[in-house]
Amino acid sequence: MMDFGREIKGKVFDSKRKQVASIQSNKDGVGVFNFKPVSGESYHVELSDKSTYPLTKISNIGYTMLVNNLNIETIKVRIQASQIFKGSYFYLIGQMQNAKYFQGRYLFDNKPFVNIEIPKNKVPSGILTLTLFDKDMKPWAERLVFINNQNELIINTSFDESKLFRKRGSFCKH
Repeated sequence: MMDFGREIKGKVFDSKRKQVASIQSNKDGVGVFNFKPVSGESYHVELSDKSTYPLTKISNIGYTMLVNNLNIETIKVRIQASQIFKGSYFYLIGQMQNAKYFQGRYLFDNKPFVNIEIPKNKVPSGILTLTLFDKDMKPWAERLVFINNQNELIINTSFDESKLFRKRGSFCKH
């Protein structure tokens, strides 16, 4: 089994080298950090090993999608958008292995955000891809969510000794 995750520590800097956030992952390379980007500013991450990585250019319009997968029964999704998108419908689609398990059409209705709950019992165990689309079906955000419905495969086996394979004069159990 290959293991690609690794623990990292680092800092997020703006173009003036002012630190705006700290980052740290667990041993599997999973983590989260928050900061409020400023339009027109550029940012990069500097890890403790001194390697650096630029962050995506900041746009002053768009959507944000926050996914909370801590509840055992539901996935909680919060969508926010720039004012320009608030009067238009948007879509959230959840897919796993090319099969659609969730889809919805939403409108902000003068609210600052839309909260969506997806029942986990309607989705099989595995990795669910949640994609947010605008009214023209242009994708704006995507998140991966691991679903574990505790439905492990249980296999019970038995064999009939009278039907054992015979090999060169001796019995072999397979």
